[in-house]
Amino acid sequence: MNIGRASDGGDDSSINLTPLIDVVFQLLIFFMITMTFSSHNEYLLPVDLAEAAAGEPDDDNEFDGMTITVLADGQVVLDGEEPLADEVVRQRLLELYDHNAEASIVLRGDEAATHGRVLSLLDLVTQVGFSRVDMVVTQLE
Repeated sequence: MNIGRASDGGDDSSINLTPLIDVVFQLLIFFMITMTFSSHNEYLLPVDLAEAAAGEPDDDNEFDGMTITVLADGQVVLDGEEPLADEVVRQRLLELYDHNAEASIVLRGDEAATHGRVLSLLDLVTQVGFSRVDMVVTQLE
């Protein structure tokens, strides 16, 4: 007489791997999306770029510099961070210039930002000593 055993003799001690695989795939997708946004977060800012017919697109994906964004209300954002005062922008530019004097500076200005505000930042960049500043615009169609 067998007491405590099922009559069919089957032992149900297997582990279901389907939920584990689902969780691993969700984590993988989460980290892939997070890494993509953290490397290009300056392009997530709500900036309505001006349009221009002249110029060529930049196909070079390597960027060793700083992105300066002028928002519609005139606030300045460096590399997609929080808005900063002009003195802090100057200090960060000086630090970058001391580290790499040939670094690229990309200036993104909202179309609603005043012309004088964008030019004052362009002047600030050239006063620090950078010789090349790229302006980002959308292609006029």
